Amino acid sequence: MARYLTELPPKKVLEKKLHDAIALATERFSRLSSEPQEPVTPQPNVGQSGAPAARRQAEKKKQNKPKR
Repeated sequence: MARYLTELPPKKVLEKKLHDAIALATERFSRLSSEPQEPVTPQPNVGQSGAPAARRQAEKKKQNKPKR
């Protein structure tokens, strides 16, 4: 079950959390950008059948079409 805040914490607490989150993100970004990156090759959207997703969807539509 989700919990929601009904009252905001004091402004100073929110500012500190935001500042900490920005510092952490900056540190992570600088660490990642300084490491050598392997080139990413795009992969086709392939499901279990081995067919690309668009073709599988078209085949499903054909199968669900009522015959006359």
